[in-house]
Amino acid sequence: MGVPVIASDISSNVELALSVPLLFFEAGSSRSLADKIIEMRDGSVTNIERGALREKTVRAFSVDTMVKKTLAAYQSFRIAGT
Repeated sequence: MGVPVIASDISSNVELALSVPLLFFEAGSSRSLADKIIEMRDGSVTNIERGALREKTVRAFSVDTMVKKTLAAYQSFRIAGT
């Protein structure tokens, strides 16, 4: 947790970015990837921003949050009791 992630801009990664902070490069482009690595190295995201993103990720993927979301999904399909 808290490690910057550079991911290709494929659709599944873009969807994941709704929950996890990601920096995207153009899939198949080594130049785009190199540019994003340099951007990350040069501090496009401050330590304060990185800390806030880390906290958001920890909250989004905590055991408690995942249990609540799983139970809510089951309840929406009337699989589990309320």
